[in-house]
Amino acid sequence: MRHATVPSGHRVDSNVWSVNVDATVNQGIAIRTSARYGKWDVILGTYQFEGRNLALLLDPGAAHNIITMHPPLEQFAHRDQSGNEINVLVSAPRLKRLLQTAAPAAR
Repeated sequence: MRHATVPSGHRVDSNVWSVNVDATVNQGIAIRTSARYGKWDVILGTYQFEGRNLALLLDPGAAHNIITMHPPLEQFAHRDQSGNEINVLVSAPRLKRLLQTAAPAAR
């Protein structure tokens, strides 16, 4: 499902994606994007191609994206070639580590 709000006369540059991706083609890439200002909620399966197929490939120019991946992105091969550090990749293990790191600082 894709949702976008477009002011009159402007191009779409903000997107919300809720997708269920089945990446079972050998040597396949589940999601390849150079999108900007996106919010992705991804349920992913690669059916025994984990570590060989790319679950996520961020191409140059991808920026300001928040990508939530289930199962955790750490279980899949992925590459960030965006050239910046402003994309946020969220999974349960990453979020847990972040919260554990932030919790002692808040005390």
